[in-house]
Amino acid sequence: MSWRRVALLVHNWLGLKLMLVLSIVLLSGTLAVVRYEIDWLVYPEVRVSPGETLASLEDIVAAVREAYPDMALAEDIPTGVGTDYIAMGIVGISPERGIRMIRIDPYRAVVLGDTPVMTPGFFLASLHRDLFIPEWGLVIVCSLALLITLSLITGLLIYRRFWRGFLQWPRGRNPRILLIDLHRLIGLWSLWFAIVIALTSLWYLWTLVGEPKLGLPAAVERQVLPGLSESRLAALGPEVPQPLSLDQALAGVTTRYPDFVATYLTLPERHGGAIVFHGSRGELLAENATAIAVDPFSGEILGTDLLSDAPLLNHLGAMVTPLHYGYFGGLATKAIWFLFGLGLTSVAVTGVVFFWLRSAKAARGNHRPLLNAALPWRGAMGWLKPLNWLVVALSLYAAVLTLQFFFHRLADAPAHYAAQAVGPWDLGLSVIAGLGDSRDPRRPAQPALAVVHYCDGCWDAVRRLWVHIGAEPPVPEQRGAPVSGRPGFAFAPVVMPAAFGAEQRLWIVAEGWDRRTHVAAWPLGPAAGAAE
Repeated sequence: MSWRRVALLVHNWLGLKLMLVLSIVLLSGTLAVVRYEIDWLVYPEVRVSPGETLASLEDIVAAVREAYPDMALAEDIPTGVGTDYIAMGIVGISPERGIRMIRIDPYRAVVLGDTPVMTPGFFLASLHRDLFIPEWGLVIVCSLALLITLSLITGLLIYRRFWRGFLQWPRGRNPRILLIDLHRLIGLWSLWFAIVIALTSLWYLWTLVGEPKLGLPAAVERQVLPGLSESRLAALGPEVPQPLSLDQALAGVTTRYPDFVATYLTLPERHGGAIVFHGSRGELLAENATAIAVDPFSGEILGTDLLSDAPLLNHLGAMVTPLHYGYFGGLATKAIWFLFGLGLTSVAVTGVVFFWLRSAKAARGNHRPLLNAALPWRGAMGWLKPLNWLVVALSLYAAVLTLQFFFHRLADAPAHYAAQAVGPWDLGLSVIAGLGDSRDPRRPAQPALAVVHYCDGCWDAVRRLWVHIGAEPPVPEQRGAPVSGRPGFAFAPVVMPAAFGAEQRLWIVAEGWDRRTHVAAWPLGPAAGAAE
């Protein structure tokens, strides 16, 4: 058997056996390139008219907090750089409204409304990333990098003098010949794109699967940015300290690094954390690869992770995602990536259709092709057909669970504990089984999340907070699980007791800037399913 024959067999096997999963990943990735444009078409709240200058960060955050005073700003806050015609999106969480994406005009600091977080564009991007399947979904998608790479290599090996095929018009003698010619022609013109996708996908396979699951050496050096030291935090009391505005904090960064352009920032999740600005200093295809941590009270730069000081692999790693999705050049590069993504998807589909037509011709009019399609071990996918459909079924099931998570409200949680005085502050709690999980969390020895409800102004006044479950009050050496998060959604992980009883309580320990601590408790209540 010649090496070209071997390459043909491998090429056919790779293209057919996992064709269903591969086609889903390729098509969803193609649509994910224009995910923001899809949302722009669906939601009026996403549309803005570009202005001459961006509004200040403080005005943007103030507008959001005025429009949604009950919502916590749960994730990163974009600065508006590069948004153009797309409204800024900030994830907000509240007990009543659940998880929503707040949309803001970054040029005029006007809140345009809110949309679901799980928009059509976000759905497609999540489907492409991991098929919504926890843990193994990422492994499945990233492993397709090997399939794409081997298909690319074997395709070139079996196509003699392939460079002559760029200008060969498809023959139209019959559908089978037309399809195979289209398969070759589109594959050739998509060759550069397939190489880009293969290389970037191999990078994801190494960094997202190989490093955490197989213990492969880290490709990129990662630095942990520091927060405030304990001595610095203690020196801020006993009065409640006033943080700088976000614009003042950013001004301190740009004074030190005039070429730095911030694209988004991360707020501290507890007092003692830093404000971290993410952006670039003009590096090629690396708009978010530099991070600078700032003291929110003094503006002092606490630490940096500068791409300009990093090794070559860090630079390459920063370029991977822009090259994989093609968003580095605005609509122009997105359009190119979208068109060639459709081309690469069609290469996978036409190969399968060609196989089916060839099988139908060989069957000479009998019903064998239909029988092969019906049987779980026959047809183009052969014995891997059940695996393909299993992955699709798991993906659909996980997608439903994900949608339930994003449309779940904290107010629906069955375990609420009314606000009471904890020293000078009124604090309450809700306990949930997990994000998006509406089951009663009071199950023996099971983990849960305790979500703290702060009174107005209490977030700034409370220096630290802990939550504890037990029959006895917490002691200074073991106060419980520390609370982190943002106003509106600050939480602590807790574990329910192995046995429930009247003595079991939910404790909260609050410490002010004067270092004084205050303790309060609620009866934990009966275990799930038990009578009151």
